[in-house]
Amino acid sequence: MNTFIKIALLILFPLFLHGQKPLKEIETLIEKASQLALKDVNQAENVALLALKDAKTTQNQKLIAICYRTLADIIIKKGDASNHQKSIDYIEKSLLLFRKTDDSLEVFKSINNLANSYRKLHQLPKAMRYAQEGLDLMKNLNQNNKFQKEFGIANFTLAYVYQDSQLYESSLEHYTTASEVFEQINSPYLSYCFTNIAIVLSKKKQFSKASVYYKKAKVIFLQNKNWPNYIKTTHNLGELSIKLNAFAQAKQNLNESLKMSKKIGYNDLYAGSLFNLAKVYLKEKKIDSSFYYIDSAIYISDSLNMSLIQLESLNLKANLHEIQGDSTKANIYYHQAQKLDDSLKSVQAIPNTAQLVIQNQKEKFNHQSKKYETQLQQQTYKLILSLLVLLVLAVGTLIILKKHKRTLAKRSIEKDKLEHQLVSSIENKDYLMRKLSATQINLATQNEALQKANLLLKKIQTKYHLNGLGEELRETQDQLKSQLENDRLWDDFFFHFEKVHPTFLNKLSEQFKLSQSDLKLCAFIKMNLSNKDICKLMHINPTSIRVIRHRLKKKLEIEKEQSVSEFLRSLS
Repeated sequence: MNTFIKIALLILFPLFLHGQKPLKEIETLIEKASQLALKDVNQAENVALLALKDAKTTQNQKLIAICYRTLADIIIKKGDASNHQKSIDYIEKSLLLFRKTDDSLEVFKSINNLANSYRKLHQLPKAMRYAQEGLDLMKNLNQNNKFQKEFGIANFTLAYVYQDSQLYESSLEHYTTASEVFEQINSPYLSYCFTNIAIVLSKKKQFSKASVYYKKAKVIFLQNKNWPNYIKTTHNLGELSIKLNAFAQAKQNLNESLKMSKKIGYNDLYAGSLFNLAKVYLKEKKIDSSFYYIDSAIYISDSLNMSLIQLESLNLKANLHEIQGDSTKANIYYHQAQKLDDSLKSVQAIPNTAQLVIQNQKEKFNHQSKKYETQLQQQTYKLILSLLVLLVLAVGTLIILKKHKRTLAKRSIEKDKLEHQLVSSIENKDYLMRKLSATQINLATQNEALQKANLLLKKIQTKYHLNGLGEELRETQDQLKSQLENDRLWDDFFFHFEKVHPTFLNKLSEQFKLSQSDLKLCAFIKMNLSNKDICKLMHINPTSIRVIRHRLKKKLEIEKEQSVSEFLRSLS
């Protein structure tokens, strides 16, 4: 009996191993897919799918997770929203597997990818949640400065999400931290950090400061011979110089951008430089020079189908004719600009039918491929069964195989249930985060409007002594103050905050004697907002925030070496 079992195993074991590739071959496929993504995205996707298929046969969770993340990195290069969502699905699968392997660094990489993907889809509450989770994870891992680069990236990602959320103070705070880290380790990320700081400062109308950071980024791009970003930064400096009325510097930067973009075929920036040079000469009232550059911009943008630049150029040329007093020509170019604008709007409104057809054909192809693959597997099983007929113990072996298959199916069902529960939990928390973010923005907007109205009433009361209206003005001010202090939006805010952090405020209230204002401050600190954003939401003077935080620290009985933020983040 034992002899027959040994013979059966000797025959069957190679069959079970058939199709299973060594780990090194799969890793080579993954590397090949990543390299191909720079040239041919579709071919890279096919190679990555092949690597994933082979990795699944090894049951190596880390290898499978790396395949999923590689697929996500490749698919996101296709650009459209559907591929972004498909990329996110792959990253979430990789994250689940990496969490099981307890590889914290790989977990961070997947979390960071998710934060960036959701940011690009403008799903900012989800992006903020993952970005904050990534930063918290890296703070724990970077205790001995072993992961400085990843810590800098985590700050950079969160800063980018704050930037898109228009929370510019918090964004600058994290960009500054990231730039300090990148400068210490001499990372090329420093140039991108400087560029984004310049963009945020431009949004805040601090053009002089923005110019300083663009110049820093430009130096690094030049050192690294990163010509596309060097040209783009030079062009941005030219645009910024126009806003600062530094026309000589604007022309210098824009001419450099014009020359280099033409040399390397960077057509968008070439046309943009022509357009901006026309604007500079218009501001200098050199109409002939302005006409020269705007005509060139219209020709280039029209021949290369750059509709947005063409639209702006047509409007500028119409304006030039209007300045010259030629209303007939001005109307011609205004009409052309309006026609182009209408065309652009109509194109945006029409669904991308070709893309839908291609997607449908791709799905059909995948379905057909799976069908053929299933048929091939069935034929292989028949061949194996025919070999087993020759063995005395074939029936016993098949029973063992079927039992093993049932166990795997049962485990697969349990796994699907757990994943479904996890997704439901994440979606519920995402909904609460969206409600909390919306309430926070409504509070900031309404408080700022009420404060401006109150200040305006004070100025009116001081400047104009209106008979019989003094008492009414004071009543209106009292109502505004009451509205600032007692607004139902605060109730909504705390309702959604407690849904996300259910025991946080109750713990604070039970352990310490805190006022309603103290609880508000604790909630905002828990959300990791900057001092300036907190002042804006609580309508308090920025100079007094340190005193208020110091008093709160005393009330919470926090030790000197620990900050209020660290203490509150430690509470669940």
